[in-house]
Amino acid sequence: MAALAAGDLMAFLSSGSLVWKPMRAHLHCAIITNPLDNSCRYEQHISEEVRQCLRLSSFDSMLWSDEEILLLLQFMFTDLGLIESIPLDMTVLRNFLFQVYKNYNEVPFHNFRHCFCVAQMVSVFKQ
Repeated sequence: MAALAAGDLMAFLSSGSLVWKPMRAHLHCAIITNPLDNSCRYEQHISEEVRQCLRLSSFDSMLWSDEEILLLLQFMFTDLGLIESIPLDMTVLRNFLFQVYKNYNEVPFHNFRHCFCVAQMVSVFKQ
């Protein structure tokens, strides 16, 4: 395989190949609107079984949609008592989590799902 010239490499990387994709497009974000806007009702739908599993290192994030991951992150912040200790307004937290989600690059590994996995594991260690 011939070596790529610098210009060819940049063209390849910016082409939206499997190696790199830009931040989530507005179209994608329009489909996943901020599910945390009305999350008071969503928190009630996180069962006690899911809450307990979320506290385990064996939690499998691949079973959850992006919308559910956002809600689970909100629950983790609440469960750790960060809302009261900072203090942090729930609306600010919801908007922050959604902006983090929306602005992550879609890459194979260091993506939003990886962010969730790290946050979830830190919450396991913190308890």
